[in-house]
Amino acid sequence: MVEFGLVVWKTLDLRHYSYDAIRKLAVEGEKLGFESFWLADHFQAASARDPYHECYTTLSAIAADTKRIRLGPLVSCVSYRHPSILAKMTSTLDVISGGRLEFALGAGWDVEEYNAYGIPFLPASARVQQVEEAIQIIKKMWIEDEASFQGKYFTITKAINEPKPLQKPHPPVWLGAKRRKMLGLVARYADGWNMESAFAPEMFKRRLSVLEAECRDVGRNVNQIRKSIAVEIIIGKTKAEVDEVVKEYSARFNMIPEECVAKRIVGTPEQVSARLREYVELGVDLIICHIVNGYALGPVKLFSEMVLPDLK
Repeated sequence: MVEFGLVVWKTLDLRHYSYDAIRKLAVEGEKLGFESFWLADHFQAASARDPYHECYTTLSAIAADTKRIRLGPLVSCVSYRHPSILAKMTSTLDVISGGRLEFALGAGWDVEEYNAYGIPFLPASARVQQVEEAIQIIKKMWIEDEASFQGKYFTITKAINEPKPLQKPHPPVWLGAKRRKMLGLVARYADGWNMESAFAPEMFKRRLSVLEAECRDVGRNVNQIRKSIAVEIIIGKTKAEVDEVVKEYSARFNMIPEECVAKRIVGTPEQVSARLREYVELGVDLIICHIVNGYALGPVKLFSEMVLPDLK
């Protein structure tokens, strides 16, 4: 059965999300039947003057106000924290939340943010290697009493990580991946695969075929890997409501309405449900939704009342 999550992303809000708005979205999402809540791992918003809350400290606070919904970064950037520190942070979050962490990792992409924060932006091939080393370090520290690892980019020596995560053998590991090298890491190391901004089912299908080939190469059944997409959604009860949000969104991000619609799932509940069903039929079992007009909660409730029952 397909599951649904909510995410607050960096560049996609009609208005910036205050901490109170983020907290209310998570709490309400739990009540409305969403299985997971995610935050993008970034340090500044699309407009650098808008507030933007750090991912892990925010998730830790949300853990105290929720009971069931699972929590995770979408996705944690490998370059932003040494893997040993990330292992410690995620272990702590899993304990605080009562074993609700979904850990997702990616290679990073936002060069402007890297430069602003003084973080070296290495070539893509190097960042992929960093991801592979980081996964091994984090898993070791989640499981072993004293973890050691020596790599090209990261090294730890008899690192102690207590308390361990509550989930055994460890929290689920997701990788955000589109290209072959990262999909190869999904096949070797991950419990789940996330494809962000999967605007077209055909694109997802092509990437899935690459993952299937990578799994065959390492002798793994692709069905052992959960598959998720993260999508932007604009939803309204009527076409007039939808058109109004598209107009506002397009003006905020300086694009024409046609461009806004082409790259997002846009429409009434019936139209949104039909679009998402295409992904479910391709094997997606987790749909993570950024409802771009969701800060007011009304569209989130509409989605939960009209779309969730139809797809579940």
